Amino acid sequence: MKITKENLRIVFYGTPSFAVPTLEKLIKSRIKVVLVVTSPGETPVKKVADKYLLPVYQTVNTSDPGLLEVLKKYQPNLGIVIAFKILPPPVFEFPELGTFNIHASLLPDYRGAAPINWAIINGETETGLTAFWLDKGVDTGRIIDRAAYLLHPEFNFGQTYRNLAEGLTPNFCMLVIERVIRGDKGEEQVVTGKEKKAPKLTRANTWIDWGEPAGKILDFIRGLSPKPGALSLVFGQECKILSAWSEMRMISNQKSEPGTELVIGKDLYIMTGDFWLGIDTLWKAGGKGPITGKDFVNGMRSQGKKMQ
Repeated sequence: MKITKENLRIVFYGTPSFAVPTLEKLIKSRIKVVLVVTSPGETPVKKVADKYLLPVYQTVNTSDPGLLEVLKKYQPNLGIVIAFKILPPPVFEFPELGTFNIHASLLPDYRGAAPINWAIINGETETGLTAFWLDKGVDTGRIIDRAAYLLHPEFNFGQTYRNLAEGLTPNFCMLVIERVIRGDKGEEQVVTGKEKKAPKLTRANTWIDWGEPAGKILDFIRGLSPKPGALSLVFGQECKILSAWSEMRMISNQKSEPGTELVIGKDLYIMTGDFWLGIDTLWKAGGKGPITGKDFVNGMRSQGKKMQ
């Protein structure tokens, strides 16, 4: 039987809030989502599935035999993945049409776990979405479609994440489904070996290098804000720097090494490889939440700590 929008049966794989607007779009478009697969716990995707009384299967290990059994029970003819784990071939090959993934970059650039973060960190002016068929590689399958997105020079990761999740991905997914139903098999990715990567963010790769130029550090901070946060020691205290500004005026007559802290009035500055950065918002390790640079300075002074 020919598969149409009317008889399409989707298994939806996703866990975080990024996947929620697209799942809701599918449901409200009356496309039949016969099964939702997500991680254990009350994930954002599970909450939506429960709201609409959709069957849910939760698993840590996608090679779990139970996953294949539940697919046999619900008989989806198309799989859609948005922000989920790597699926093994028996799972992504089960639906008659196959399984496609929507990745938040213009592949083959920024393959990996944190494409939005690294695009901002690297000072890109554009990123986007790529829908591709799953294969045995990671983010290597045949590309069905792309959608470009211009990065706002002042938006951080959180703002960009929301814009992509809410403003672009749901409608993009619907267009991809139309192409799939028409029989689009996609095109092979053209790989040159010079592609930019998007590795998982860790404690090791999220520390600020104050020897870098101020502009590059600002991109680093934006790309990691509000989470996981760009790490630095500030007057000996570990902090996550969440927002800052570049101060190009001469604010100190002294030649200062990168990483030097300076307080002028109630403003907190740190020296980079070329200019001072004013620290707007930060989060002290063990703190209850973000505070302003001015609050940090006031807190230090109230504790009688030397800041010069």
